[in-house]
Amino acid sequence: MIKRRLTLTILAFITFSACKSVPDERWQHDAMGEIGDVAVLTDQMTWGMYNTLIDSIFGRDLPGMAGQEPFFVIRNSDESNFDGFYKKNYNLFIFLQRNRWQVMKSLFDPSMQEKIESKFSPTGLVVFKAQNVWAQPQEVHFVLTPNAEIMEQTLRNKRASFMIQALETESRTTISSLIDKHPERDNMRESMLEEYGYAIQKPVTYQVSLESDECFGISRYINAKKLGVYIYEEPYEKEEQFSQSYIIGRRNEILGKHLQGSDRPDSIPTFMSTDSMNVKLFRRQFELNGLYAVETRGWWEMTNDFMAGPFVNYTILSTKQNKVISIDCNVFAPGHDKNRLLRQLELIVSTFEEKE
Repeated sequence: MIKRRLTLTILAFITFSACKSVPDERWQHDAMGEIGDVAVLTDQMTWGMYNTLIDSIFGRDLPGMAGQEPFFVIRNSDESNFDGFYKKNYNLFIFLQRNRWQVMKSLFDPSMQEKIESKFSPTGLVVFKAQNVWAQPQEVHFVLTPNAEIMEQTLRNKRASFMIQALETESRTTISSLIDKHPERDNMRESMLEEYGYAIQKPVTYQVSLESDECFGISRYINAKKLGVYIYEEPYEKEEQFSQSYIIGRRNEILGKHLQGSDRPDSIPTFMSTDSMNVKLFRRQFELNGLYAVETRGWWEMTNDFMAGPFVNYTILSTKQNKVISIDCNVFAPGHDKNRLLRQLELIVSTFEEKE
């Protein structure tokens, strides 16, 4: 009797499953890729002709570093191996020439083939973005040109816009590999919003490492490497607070007081400072989630100690609270590439928000 009931149960389950609609296969895949990666799909001929130009867009040097490290590591695929990792990458650029379309056409499903063919222009450039084409969260940037000549012009003239697109896509998609999709679960975020009126989200791999009246910080240790994010504020009084000299002076004052190196036998103090002599500072003004901000990149050093690494500082104007909020990210990773680690911290900063 038990066996008969079990058989009927299994049959009922099979019947029920068969009646359910089968989901689109692409929704079964999670996007993949590392922070600091961009995937590029071209046909073999286009890549052979323009790989140097493409590399100059995404692989150009990150400013404020003591050595040469790229913004993005480029993962290139052509028509012969576009599968798996490439299809599912968070951040994917596809460069297509109309006169090379037949070589690439079979890589796309019929609906995407139809969409691409409808967008090709016989005379000029067409750029469009599609979301979650092969995985989620994913953004796919299509760059369509009628021929090689316009492709080359595009790669030369659209360098800045393609880089901006890649960085913005990373902050919208790759961040899901670092930050919980449910910010309300982040107790630190909730506490910061309540106490300070603003917050960042904390990945589970980070711990609160500094709490004082002047500064708050979170850190992560990965073997001998250390990543840190430090937040401090002051009332907004004058425009000068956003000058490079003021930002660096304030950073040296606050972090020099709270971040020290190893104890020396001679008791000489060690403290964090900024190396403005050997590494050129980089500065830009931009909007961080709708707020005026200044980004400063450079190299920190531990005065009287043998420690150093890259930093990026975001100085933000909160008109709502009449405050200048500084978020300082620094990396210590001797003998290792630092760009991916620094970008991880930048993604954390991108979650900055004010209390509603």
